[in-house]
Amino acid sequence: MAGMKRITQETFDDVVKENEDEFEMEHQEAVEDAIKQFTSQGIDLTNIITTFQGNNGGGNDDHKKPLLNAISELSSALSAQPEDEQHVASLLSTIRSKCEIDIAHRCYAGNNGAYPSLVLCCQKYSDNAAIFEQALETVTALLTGQPDLVDSDFVEYLVKQLQLDKHAPDVVCQLLAVITQSCIMHEANRQKFVSSALIPALFNTMGAYGRVPMVVRSVCIAVKTLTLDDDIRVPFGKAHDTCRSIVEDACSLDLLLNAATEHRQDKETLAEVLGTLAILAVRNEYCQHIVDMGGLKLCYSVLLDSIDDQILVKQAVNLIKAASGNDNVKDEVVKTGGVSLLLQVPNSHGGSTQLCECVCAALATLALRNPDHADLIVRAGGAEVVVQCMKNHPAHNGVQKQACMALRNFVARVRQHKEHILELGAESLLRRDLTLPSCQDEAKAALRDLDCQVVLNEIWKGTGKELQRDY
Repeated sequence: MAGMKRITQETFDDVVKENEDEFEMEHQEAVEDAIKQFTSQGIDLTNIITTFQGNNGGGNDDHKKPLLNAISELSSALSAQPEDEQHVASLLSTIRSKCEIDIAHRCYAGNNGAYPSLVLCCQKYSDNAAIFEQALETVTALLTGQPDLVDSDFVEYLVKQLQLDKHAPDVVCQLLAVITQSCIMHEANRQKFVSSALIPALFNTMGAYGRVPMVVRSVCIAVKTLTLDDDIRVPFGKAHDTCRSIVEDACSLDLLLNAATEHRQDKETLAEVLGTLAILAVRNEYCQHIVDMGGLKLCYSVLLDSIDDQILVKQAVNLIKAASGNDNVKDEVVKTGGVSLLLQVPNSHGGSTQLCECVCAALATLALRNPDHADLIVRAGGAEVVVQCMKNHPAHNGVQKQACMALRNFVARVRQHKEHILELGAESLLRRDLTLPSCQDEAKAALRDLDCQVVLNEIWKGTGKELQRDY
């Protein structure tokens, strides 16, 4: 989709009008023909309003006029005296409802001046909680899928508002929602927020509103968004650097672990906190600190007491896996019975692809380069669990890839378990995975270490010719 060509709304409307005027088509036929024309030319129409309005007479214009009029009227209302707050609230409601329809309506609003008007509305009514919250909700709707609209001034404004610590929790959550939408798939915006001191502002907010679950969740979501590496327009993101800043500059691990303890009975909030900790466990010392502060025990309590909650269990398993990147933590997990707790998860949630993938990934990490761990896992029934996951989810690339790596790590340095794993039927499953492009290498590695016949292709061979040099 990223390589497809795009057109403007005006170009599409002109073709529809031409079909109606020159070829005497009905409006529905004209729209359908325009869609067919542009699609055949490889044009991406996701940013175009193509909705047919039936027999209203105005076609697409009828659908766009309320949005266009609301934007225009909002601009006028913001400069009118005396202020009509009720009218402003009504206009915001109209713009938001239209922007929530689809990306085409959001693009149309963005191309017709909605962003500067909404920013001005936020600035003007920042002391009016009701309208300010509604304006932020509308900005969030507008920015969904088009964060390019955000400028540096608005970034600084949002951070300053967050730093004030004067807003009601609902408003704070909306501020964080705008920040989150501004950062999704936009590395430049993420770095603007980081440079504007968003990270300390986030954790100051968590400290100030730590007893409010929805604020804690919103902070966690914003933190995770800052660590994304999802912008295909930049060759390298700064997710790792951002994680380091979050941990080292804001003392975030302690705050998050305290929040997890505070909201232990709130499963939704606890899941967000555990997921955030897992994302931040990118260095040895961070993993160790999480365990030293009770993070591993917290995960165990989730697996013991809340095994029926799939979302919470997933985050607990992810945190165990992430923290086990530290070899000392890996030893701690194995010594304290973490393996048996992990193995019971697929027994309770065998139908969940996400949980099966997470457990296989955790087992693969625990067994990596450690024959004692691999031996213990297999003797505890780990091979049976992994093979069963492969059988239950044959078409899921994630499950198959992690399962292949787990089986490979089980036998790479513990050869005596090879026959047992083969007796479970692993070879046929691994050969089937050779047809899945996403896990061919992992399947070949597992087959190789199981001493099965496998063809290892040389991707590149030297020709023996001297390289041509420019000097």
